[in-house]
Amino acid sequence: ASSQRLEGGGGGHDGSDVDMIVIHTMQGSYSGAISYFANCGTEASAHYMVNSEDGEITQMVRESNTAWHAGHWETNTRSIGIEHEGYIDDPSWMTDVMYRESAALSADIAVRQGIPIDRDHIIGHVEVPGCPYSGGGSGCHTDPGNYFDWDYYMALVADGGNLSTGEIIGVVADSDIRYGARLPGARVWIAE
Repeated sequence: ASSQRLEGGGGGHDGSDVDMIVIHTMQGSYSGAISYFANCGTEASAHYMVNSEDGEITQMVRESNTAWHAGHWETNTRSIGIEHEGYIDDPSWMTDVMYRESAALSADIAVRQGIPIDRDHIIGHVEVPGCPYSGGGSGCHTDPGNYFDWDYYMALVADGGNLSTGEIIGVVADSDIRYGARLPGARVWIAE
């Protein structure tokens, strides 16, 4: 996938360390959201936008600056916001290439910023606190939506966006696989 930068201002993170990533769904198109966030009068922004069709990523705000994406100032000051093209009620927008490119981006951000790769630190917009008084949270937002596959996404993030799936068929033996006794019910762990 390709990427572009349309970085804007926004100021630092109010002295806060970045310790989370907030996942959003645009409720619209990639190009429409870029145009919307490029307009300073909207008083809204996100650090990154991810295209559903090909996984293209556009950076809208420098990571060192605060984006106005969470609807909750404290969360804004300690997070990086990633918007995904599409609509929460239409799973066809949740493409594999979008998941993979976004997960690779989240993994890269997490490594550089020292953010743990878990659901306490990579959250949905719906999980942001603060509603109804200061925006954010399930009372104000429902994204990334019920169709966002968190298990798949987090597995991809943990693997840097390169998760491979497949089927392993074989037997486990107590010594040489050819001559040893087979071990029924053996547990197998795969490393790397």
